[in-house]
Amino acid sequence: MSTQKPQKRLVGWRQYVGTIGAIVFGRSFAFAFRWGGLVCFGFSVFTFMLSIGNSDINAKPITGNRLYPLMMGSLYLGLFLGAMGIANTLFKKVEAIEPVELLTKHNAKDLPEIETLVRGSANPPTNQTELLRPAGHGAETPPEQLLRAAQENRQDS
Repeated sequence: MSTQKPQKRLVGWRQYVGTIGAIVFGRSFAFAFRWGGLVCFGFSVFTFMLSIGNSDINAKPITGNRLYPLMMGSLYLGLFLGAMGIANTLFKKVEAIEPVELLTKHNAKDLPEIETLVRGSANPPTNQTELLRPAGHGAETPPEQLLRAAQENRQDS
């Protein structure tokens, strides 16, 4: 299975800046969520260890000093899982963005013909005689009717 890089699409300046900005900010936020998740995981491990360290084998049911670290550890563990889920979603969205390249005068020749608005003057698309062909023969309006409205206006004046 070959892993070829997809062909980069040539785009204008605004679309290029928007796409690159989306990639940079998406990755930045994903890394921030991932690091935040790892910090929350560290806090959850610490609070669970704290609750184990404060436990007494002969103690009554979990109350007070032992309940608080367990609740906080569970909260941090939930924050860890949520942050990792958001980070993975952001990474997937960034990877789905189509790669683009800025359109310059050096790579404009690489555009497909359908996306080219201006063609060179060396090869006209059609023959000049074809552009200036005479009108077809058919039912023509008599000259009397064409000038009738203009003549009526002159007589009224």
